[in-house]
Amino acid sequence: MKHIRGYIIRSDSTESPETGFLTRPETDVLEIVCGSIAYLITGVIMWFPEIFGRIAVAFSYVIHDISALIMLFGISFTSTSALLASQGPFRP
Repeated sequence: MKHIRGYIIRSDSTESPETGFLTRPETDVLEIVCGSIAYLITGVIMWFPEIFGRIAVAFSYVIHDISALIMLFGISFTSTSALLASQGPFRP
């Protein structure tokens, strides 16, 4: 946990030529961390609508859904690019 900031914003590339087009793991970690924070905050707001009010709950639904779509796209893109890299059609 001490070095998570350095891991996320690392600028050196340790990718091999076969996996050069894959998404970087730092992007995936950042996506998961930000998505989890968004889920936590919006989930609490949606869980207690009488405390936060209708407008906050409405915004929470939108942010929650957008975060879910971003994570779904990220997982789909990463798994698809990993599958293509393992089969070899984009290898140099």
